[in-house]
Amino acid sequence: MAVPFTLEIVAGSTGTQYQEDPRFNVVFDENVAKDVLIGTISNAQPGWSYAFNYAPGFDGDGDGRFYIVGNQIFVKAAKADDGSSLFNFETSGIYSMSIIGTPPTGTTGSQSGQFGVYVNDVNDAPTDLALKNATGGTALSVAENLAANTLVGNLTATDEDAELGYGDTLTYSITGNPGNRFKLDATGTKVVLATPLNYNASDLLSDGGGKYYEVKVRVTDAGGPTPGVLLLEEKIFKVYVTPGAAPTNQAPTDIGLSASAINENTANDVAVGNLSATDPN
Repeated sequence: MAVPFTLEIVAGSTGTQYQEDPRFNVVFDENVAKDVLIGTISNAQPGWSYAFNYAPGFDGDGDGRFYIVGNQIFVKAAKADDGSSLFNFETSGIYSMSIIGTPPTGTTGSQSGQFGVYVNDVNDAPTDLALKNATGGTALSVAENLAANTLVGNLTATDEDAELGYGDTLTYSITGNPGNRFKLDATGTKVVLATPLNYNASDLLSDGGGKYYEVKVRVTDAGGPTPGVLLLEEKIFKVYVTPGAAPTNQAPTDIGLSASAINENTANDVAVGNLSATDPN
C-alpha cells in the first residue's frame, strides 16, 4: 500500500516553504552553493531507502542537480563544468520531482510522493564586459598625438535580469588608469583619451603586439532585491599605442638657457650659459 509523505524544510537551510502549498514544495535562491540541505521527508520509514522517480513527467534528480541521503534532499552541485550555475531562474525555474520509498528486504509496502522545487530569482551580476573598437572588434589601438576625447572603444555588458524589470541600468567606471590618460565620455559608455598619448612614453608596457597601456574597467549593477549590494565585473583591456603618421619626428621643446644675466664689460667669447632642449623622440 502506498503511504504518502510530506516534504518539510529543515530549519537553517537555504530553502524556504512554498507558501501556496508548504507541505509539498520548496523554494531556494538560484546560484545556491553545493551540498545544501533543502528538505526532509518528514515521515520517512526506518530502514527504508529513497530514490528519485525517473518516470515520464518527472525530472528525476534534475540532471544531477539533487541527491538523497537517508531521508534528506540536497543540492548536489553549484556549478557546471563550464563554471555556470546549475540553478538559474532565467533558464529553468521549476523542477517536478517524485520520490519512491522502498522497504527493507522481506518487508512489504511502498511509499511515494511528489513535490515541486522552485528556483527563486535573484539579481545577477553583469557579465560579458567588453571594450570594442569603432568597428566592433576587440583589438584596441590609438595613434600617438591624437587629441583628447578621441574614441578608444565602446563599452558593453550583459544583464541577465534586464527583462525582469530590475538591474537593467549598468554603470561603467575606469578603476585602473595609468597616468589618468583615459576617461569616460559624457554618456559613460565610451572610453576616450583624456590627453594625447606619446609612443615613446617611459611607462608604456610592451609585448609581441607592440607598446600598450592596461586599462581596468568595472561595470556595476546596483539594482535588484538586495538594496546596497553592488554586483559588478571587472576586466583589464590592453590599449596599444602606435606611432603617429609619418614623419614621426617631433619638434624639440622646452628650450632653455642655464644663465639669465652677465656682468657688464665682459670680454668677447665668454660663455653666457648652456643651452638645453627636450627631444620627444
